[in-house]
Amino acid sequence: MAFYSEEGHEVVAKNQAPAVKPSEAPLPAAELSNSSSTHSIDRYNIATERIPFIKQFLTGGLAAKEAAKMIGVKLSGFYKIIRRVQASGGDLSAVVAGKPGRRNTPLEFSAEVEEIIAEAVKSYRGKAATIESVWKKSHVLADERGLPRPSYHVVRRRLRSRGKKFLEQMRLGKAEAADTFEARPGYKVTTRPLEWVQIDHTRVDLIIVDEDDRTVVDRPWVSFAICIHTRAIVGFYLSLLPPNGVTVALLIENCVLSKRNLLASYGLDESLWPMFGIPEVLHADNAAEFRSEIIKANLKRFGVKIEHRDVGKKHQGGHIERLIGTMMNSHIHFLRGTTYSNTIERGDEDSEGRACFTISELRKYFLCAIHAYNDRKHSSIGMSPLNKWKEHFARHAPPRQIEDGLQKNFRYVLYPEKLKTIRNCGIEMNGRFYYAPCLQEKIRTELTVKYDPNDLSYLLVDLDKDGKYEKIPVYRNETGRSNDYAEYRVERQCKGERAGTNSPEGTASLALCDQIAADAQRKTSQSKRQAAKQAGKKDQKQYTESLDAQADSNNQDGTVLVGDFAKETTNTKSEKPAKPVRGKANQPKTDRRSVVNLTVVKGTRDPSKQAWRGFAAKSSAVNIDYDVAPTIY
Repeated sequence: MAFYSEEGHEVVAKNQAPAVKPSEAPLPAAELSNSSSTHSIDRYNIATERIPFIKQFLTGGLAAKEAAKMIGVKLSGFYKIIRRVQASGGDLSAVVAGKPGRRNTPLEFSAEVEEIIAEAVKSYRGKAATIESVWKKSHVLADERGLPRPSYHVVRRRLRSRGKKFLEQMRLGKAEAADTFEARPGYKVTTRPLEWVQIDHTRVDLIIVDEDDRTVVDRPWVSFAICIHTRAIVGFYLSLLPPNGVTVALLIENCVLSKRNLLASYGLDESLWPMFGIPEVLHADNAAEFRSEIIKANLKRFGVKIEHRDVGKKHQGGHIERLIGTMMNSHIHFLRGTTYSNTIERGDEDSEGRACFTISELRKYFLCAIHAYNDRKHSSIGMSPLNKWKEHFARHAPPRQIEDGLQKNFRYVLYPEKLKTIRNCGIEMNGRFYYAPCLQEKIRTELTVKYDPNDLSYLLVDLDKDGKYEKIPVYRNETGRSNDYAEYRVERQCKGERAGTNSPEGTASLALCDQIAADAQRKTSQSKRQAAKQAGKKDQKQYTESLDAQADSNNQDGTVLVGDFAKETTNTKSEKPAKPVRGKANQPKTDRRSVVNLTVVKGTRDPSKQAWRGFAAKSSAVNIDYDVAPTIY
């Protein structure tokens, strides 16, 4: 690289590469885009201003001092720029300093430590997950494997390099992370009311009390149906039962049939809720109660189709979810006894102590709240759902409805059904017994039985399996529980004791019975063991006496002792003694410690002066009858 003095003479520094011709110098490598930072744009502008003067200096058209002045740097700084250009091989993008911050250097740790960090990242789960917890986990793993600990900043950098979406999925789960990061374009297009009706359940954020004694019961469940074209609520059902086939059937019944009787039972005018009719599609989630093949087949007879959301796509039911949230936040959370949406909102409020609504009072409250919702201007349609409904049917035919003569049959179709065997006492179901003379010829026959969840005082039986049902009345209800199915289930679970429940005194007697049986077994086992022990001792005694008798017989035949061993001098071929008989009386007894007459052998000690050492080994071994063994303990 050539340098020039102030007079314009070329000056070549020592140990420097040859000069780069300006014509060969490439253009700046910087590239700008819409995502470029402000600092990158500033660096690019500075480089653009400096490059013309650098080129003139390199070609000798401009002195170093003048070029430095033109670009606004000191002479020493100008020579630093020239050296950077030279070091980069003539790349004129080096006329500005490099990008500030951390350089793209290789990983600071070995592959083993990086593996530890990756493993520690897996602990970043749950809403309480923090970077510090991952950092501590990495220290635990590093200490276990004898590797250096990564710093907090390294762990944080590795976590953030995974991206926000990945971290949200780890912390909150895929479903909640999708609410933030997943694209959800589009919406459901409808052209008429009841074309697409969404249904769903939720537990009410309110504790109710008993109808009779006003004691705390539980939180009920509520089901809604909303027409997404008019945004009108077209169906409603409130119950203490968790969602099941019964709640779905009664919700659909409320949606399809007129609300006249329901409103009249609470003293409300029919005009408060005029929306009803047969929906074309019922859109629900994938809960088991919505996937019942029986309900699908029965609704298909009336031209109603059930569609389900995609699994994990909660947003596809956005209309009904928003309705439920509005009902809770705008109405229920202002009532005494509310539990709010979570414990943080609830705080220290005593929901059970403040509870005051019965289920019938809450049902009437919901009916009024539904009318208020349907008569309120909706932001999406620019009018109230009630006006939207009336506007459409003022210019079109009314919605499909069930004729008055077929409404009873429609209810029967939706009622829950079971296969029951007709017994001698009739049909036993829901804690009741049902009978009618028409069942006489059907004893021991399995038939389809349906029941009305609102009235358990009768059953519907398909006697001839032709789809025609006969009403069978109840003749015995020993428990006296409610004829409303939901109330009956609550009474069965919460009130009174199950049949067969003992009092504390009766339970104590049962415990005493168990103790008596255990003592009897223990005493009998102990007696048997003692008897076996005595019998064993008796057998052992008889066996020992028989051995003594055999030894005495052998000694009388001339057995002598030599040293510590016995030798036979006469009658070496003695006869085998008879077997000892167990329990035999008057057996001869001998004393093993008595003095025995032994023949003295010359050169040995007098056997009468030495201690008794037992019978002669040889003679005893030969004459013992091994067929009679002692009792072993």
